[in-house]
Formats: sequence, structure tokens, C-alpha cells
Amino acid sequence: MGQRVGVAKTGNSVTYSAVGSGTGIKDISSRLVDFGASDAPMTPTQAITCHGCWQIPWALSADPAVGFNLHGVRRLRLSGPVIAGIYLGQITNWDDSRIARLNKGVHLPNLKITPVFRSDGLR
Repeated sequence: MGQRVGVAKTGNSVTYSAVGSGTGIKDISSRLVDFGASDAPMTPTQAITCHGCWQIPWALSADPAVGFNLHGVRRLRLSGPVIAGIYLGQITNWDDSRIARLNKGVHLPNLKITPVFRSDGLR
């Protein structure tokens, strides 16, 4: 169920449901909702089937960070190629030599890495 936000001055309210970009695009194209947001612009095909939807470009920036939970490890250095290797399934354990080289002196356990990623249908 979506979050309902009331506007006391006008009596109007807005209900927002965080359903993911893919569902949001489907819902606005089907006229089930009045507005939505997506992490990516609609494809040309999606824009055509949306029948007059307006796309307003916007940018959102975040600090590049990867969360982790390793007992006793407070800081961890990871390079772009190492992060890519983790998400591509090429680096599967925390004590992998490629991670260890970036974190000299840090005890890295021989534990499986469980990458977490977005799974909704963005497009």
C-alpha cells in the first residue's frame, strides 16, 4: 500500500507507492497513476505507448558507496574493477587476493560475498 500524504490547506492528498521504475512506467502508460518517477528515461517504444506523457529530465547524485557487514571490519577499500568482479560473480569470497591487496593489514574472513542489487524491471 502506498504512503498517503495529506495537504491540510487544500484538502487534497497524494498517495505514493514505491513500486520500482518498471512498474511505474507501466502504471503511467496504463493511466493507473497521474505521475511517476523512474531511474531511467522511457525507451522510445515506452514513450510512444504512454500517449502524451511528459518526461522531465532530472539528475540525482549519491555518494559512491558499497555497504558491507563483516564482523570486526570497519573500513574496506574496494576498486571499481573489484566491485565489478563481485557483481559479475568473479570474486566470491571476502579473502580474495584482489580485495586483500587493497586492504593490507585487515583480517578478511573466508566468507562468501552475497551481493545485493536491484531486481525490479527497470525497463
